[in-house]
Amino acid sequence: MFASRVIVRIREFTRSHQPRHARVDLAELLRASASLLDWDLRRTGASLSLDLPEGGAFVRGDEVMLQQVIVNLMRNALDAMRTDPPEEPRLSLRLVLRTGEVELQVCDNGCGLGDDVAAKLFVPFASSKPNGMGIGLSICRSFVELHQGRLWFSRNAERGATFHLGLPRLAAEAEATNIRTTS
Repeated sequence: MFASRVIVRIREFTRSHQPRHARVDLAELLRASASLLDWDLRRTGASLSLDLPEGGAFVRGDEVMLQQVIVNLMRNALDAMRTDPPEEPRLSLRLVLRTGEVELQVCDNGCGLGDDVAAKLFVPFASSKPNGMGIGLSICRSFVELHQGRLWFSRNAERGATFHLGLPRLAAEAEATNIRTTS
């Protein structure tokens, strides 16, 4: 069902070239994305921690596109933990609420990113994976930019990497208005 929704949404997007904007709770979207990849978490032997704010984290965006970005970032993190397995593989999803922005952090303790890989990270068709096409992060960045957001990474102090996704946060007034008009 997830794959079908993605394909339908990509077809619609290629026709209209515009994301379908609606009120999206990123906390709920993270929970749904994590459940989609529970089999991959078990296969990797990774523990998953979710650090989500009470009451949700609302943005305006295309739910299918945003979920595709989240799933891709999670899969990349799991791949990194399989490449050079840590003693205790850990994947952490964290939402940080700031004034005007919601930041998603996808943190792993995998192999990390060398300078050569980091330099080509968002370049289309450049992949460090043996069977990779090199378009995943490029597409993710395009989807994020369509939402007036930003996508970047940082190296963790001990090992692994954290990918950051910043999206404009719905103002409290907008959230209250949307709640009243949709209920």
